[in-house]
Amino acid sequence: MAEPADEHERRVAPVASHPKAEPCGWQPVPLISEAIREAGEPYGGEGGQWVQTIAIDQHSGDLVIYGTDVAGVLRSLDGGATWEPTNVGLHARGGSGAAIDPNFPDRVVLIGMNSLPSGRHGVYLSEDRAASWEHVLPIMMCGIRDIRDQIAFDPNTAEEELELTRDVYWSRPAVETPFFGQVEPDPAIYRSGDGGRSWERLAETAHVAGGILRADPHQSGRLLTYGGDGLYVTENRGEDWRKIKDGAFTGLDICPSRPGLIWLTDASNLYCSIDGGKSFEAISSARSALAREGYTLRGVEASPADADRLLLWRQQDDGWDWSWHVSHDAGATWQRTRHDNAKAFLPQNSRQGVFTWHPRDADVVIATGGDWPTRSADGGRTFAWSARGFVGNLVSSQFHFNPKQPDLLFLGSQDYSAAITQDGGKTWRYVNVSGKSWGGFTYGAHAVTPDVLIAGDSGKWAGSRRLNISRDGGETWERRDDIAFDRGNWDKPEAEVPYGFQSAFACPDHSNVWFFGPYRSTDSGVTWSLMPHCDGVHNLAVDGTGKNVTLVGSDYDQATGMAHVVLSNDHGASWRRVLTVQGRPIDAAYNADSGVAYMVTADGNLYRAEPGTTSEAQRLDPPRDQFGNRRMRSVALDPIHPEIVYAAQNKDIYAVDASAMRSMDGGDTWEVLTRNEPLGETDLDGGRESFIVRVHPVNRDAWFGTGCYGTWRYPAPNKKDE
Repeated sequence: MAEPADEHERRVAPVASHPKAEPCGWQPVPLISEAIREAGEPYGGEGGQWVQTIAIDQHSGDLVIYGTDVAGVLRSLDGGATWEPTNVGLHARGGSGAAIDPNFPDRVVLIGMNSLPSGRHGVYLSEDRAASWEHVLPIMMCGIRDIRDQIAFDPNTAEEELELTRDVYWSRPAVETPFFGQVEPDPAIYRSGDGGRSWERLAETAHVAGGILRADPHQSGRLLTYGGDGLYVTENRGEDWRKIKDGAFTGLDICPSRPGLIWLTDASNLYCSIDGGKSFEAISSARSALAREGYTLRGVEASPADADRLLLWRQQDDGWDWSWHVSHDAGATWQRTRHDNAKAFLPQNSRQGVFTWHPRDADVVIATGGDWPTRSADGGRTFAWSARGFVGNLVSSQFHFNPKQPDLLFLGSQDYSAAITQDGGKTWRYVNVSGKSWGGFTYGAHAVTPDVLIAGDSGKWAGSRRLNISRDGGETWERRDDIAFDRGNWDKPEAEVPYGFQSAFACPDHSNVWFFGPYRSTDSGVTWSLMPHCDGVHNLAVDGTGKNVTLVGSDYDQATGMAHVVLSNDHGASWRRVLTVQGRPIDAAYNADSGVAYMVTADGNLYRAEPGTTSEAQRLDPPRDQFGNRRMRSVALDPIHPEIVYAAQNKDIYAVDASAMRSMDGGDTWEVLTRNEPLGETDLDGGRESFIVRVHPVNRDAWFGTGCYGTWRYPAPNKKDE
């Protein structure tokens, strides 16, 4: 029976289309075009990371959890209209499975994962609507690309006095293929009897692990899952399992609104059971409409509000054709879903069908749309971009504000080519340096003018960076294969491609002098030569008079293994050393008033040297992360008050809790800017896993480019003397 209209509206009409009020701390810098803003999207959010899991609360549908592969976890408090990162206490870089307590939706269970094995992974629990997380079951695993519903609450086990659903189950992966490192899979079903706080591994369950796991909402202790050879059921909380159907299955769902109804897929068929799994019937119309040679049907999901509404996806077995299909008549007829990406900034990537139906409104579905969230308001027929607040662009190389036009900035992305802004980040334009339809690998981008752009492009993450120049704002590019550097060649002095930093720059007072890694051009990029004693320009420093400009670079002596901060006052024609330590440099900064130099080395340390080329460098003591480790990545100074020092660190293999930091006294003492308290009403969780920090030369905001967590800015401290 349908709900009364007023009750339906009260529960479902949530979608207030604005993010949190602007905080006093972290502020996102979403990639959004002027055209998208003019079309009525005021906030933006580019997304840009591969979704692994989506979960929605079964009461109002307001709380939605969105787990990514390497960009942490996001939550929505308004039914998928707006999003915010929510990674306080989460050590893992991503989430491959999530489930919200069906009776007490403040409680969420999450499976933490990343692209390589780590003991920081395993089961996390939140008891405050994902405002913070606790690592309750550490497990050495990988878990990446394990895209399936792998956590199941038994809704029949509510404990009202404890305000939790007692029984929760997790199906650990049966197969793991990490990008890096080795892992020994240990498939099993795990069970918690206290709402996810503690867990036990159930014996002799390896054969039923690794599939989609469903708890029967109509019978306590009854679960279904599939192993490698069939569909299994338990009726005693996972203690014993019996096979009820042979086959290699790829999708499973139990309908909460219709007892006994179960949906099941294999590579070519959709099956239906109306007697709780005692018998199954193949839906012939689904096979004729969807089955294709070389494709596999996967992930059937039924609407809790209308059991006849189904979504599933079809995967090309050897390719990237992943299509979604919807039925409103229990599989009798199907149509391929449509995607409205008019408000999406980045190119769309085809991805798996990760979707979750609204618990009360059969027209609403929250899903991935490639590398960002989408939302359907017509029962899954059309999905529209719905990623407000989700900044996830990967900025792993150095960037620089244009000294003459401070609001001009050109950002390179490891996965999505590049973007340019001329208004300080309010609006952006996508720039396709790589020429690929899906994105590309762009490093060390810089805007000499709005029309003249320099960028390093590579065919892969770890490849050599080859010079590209555009003189028409990025419409066309001149590729210079003869001008290339490779950051991986630091220990290969005889390599054909020289070692260099992922940085490009141009002299503010000599516009024809450009820099690209270890190369310098004095004729606006026509000819280039390797610089002696400088592997790349990191920034510039201007003294208090505003007249004396110093270029700041660094140099690695491959023969001695020594790192140097180097300075130039003749537009890069010559360089002098001001700080020397053992190691390999990755970033540098210089206070032109005091003569103090700073350098970050590849071993994760931050050094400071007082004026004078013979000054002994001091290793500073910025904050360590939650595990006592330190891996500094970048340093920058406030251009007006250079005693204010910003620094960034990340770990990659886990998310550090001290990624962004600031010193008000030149580096003697530090404060952590990374949020480590549960999320509140306004403050955002920004700047995690920062690779690079640079300071706007006029408004003095510190901009942090991160590894898959987007671009963020932190406001300058108030100064009474300004």
